[in-house]
Amino acid sequence: MGRVLHVYCDESRQRNEKFMVLGGIITSASSFSNFNLSITEFRSETRMFAEMKWRKVSRGKLNEYKRFLDFFFTLNESGHAYFYVMIINTH
Repeated sequence: MGRVLHVYCDESRQRNEKFMVLGGIITSASSFSNFNLSITEFRSETRMFAEMKWRKVSRGKLNEYKRFLDFFFTLNESGHAYFYVMIINTH
């Protein structure tokens, strides 16, 4: 059997914008439990239980979003998760 990966993707685009961004986070099945636990602990510590969206960033939550970026890049650098993005010209 081949390697099993967990892939989470989302797109970001407003109507009539020139570009669409499609991004994804990938983690292996063997790293998934640690990945999931890390995300759960982060959300609990920061009290960020709702869907995280960049357009929802407020002054009151700016530090939490910055911490999320640091947290995510630590996961990425440690090899527990990988981020890929594709930018598409829609015109």
